[in-house]
Amino acid sequence: MMFMVVSRTIHPPAGANPLIMVDHHAGFLSVLNPVGAGVLTLFIVAMVWSRVRPGKKYPINGGRIG
Repeated sequence: MMFMVVSRTIHPPAGANPLIMVDHHAGFLSVLNPVGAGVLTLFIVAMVWSRVRPGKKYPINGGRIG
């Protein structure tokens, strides 16, 4: 990470994603599909993992803030 900052380089996936979107003339809403799929996948993995791991449940405070 530090080398990339010093050399002013871009991580390949971070640089390729906008190029692919521009190349395919994708609209702004087309970003929601991969982002939504990633968020949903992370949420499902967190829910399953919290059920498999004994002693802790997700969400921790039952969804209440504070």
